[in-house]
Amino acid sequence: MDQRRAEPAALLASHDPAAREAVDLFTFRVAAVVAVMAPLARLDGLMFTGGIGEYAPEIRQRSCDRLSWLGISNDTAAIAQGEQRIAAKG
Repeated sequence: MDQRRAEPAALLASHDPAAREAVDLFTFRVAAVVAVMAPLARLDGLMFTGGIGEYAPEIRQRSCDRLSWLGISNDTAAIAQGEQRIAAKG
């Protein structure tokens, strides 16, 4: 199995508190970096690349959920299906 796919899946499936903390910290840091940049320029989109972009829909969802106060929304059905484009319709 591709390591990029295995690592996010292993963290999400783990009952180890450290694994949950790692996911929480990662999604917090994603949101923090985006929030710091948002006032500097208009945010037209958010792109996830690499293993997170391809194989970690739950991590993408959690990251976007943390940014909802900025007006970031996404299509939860597209995320669940592993679609590449997860922007909310409309």
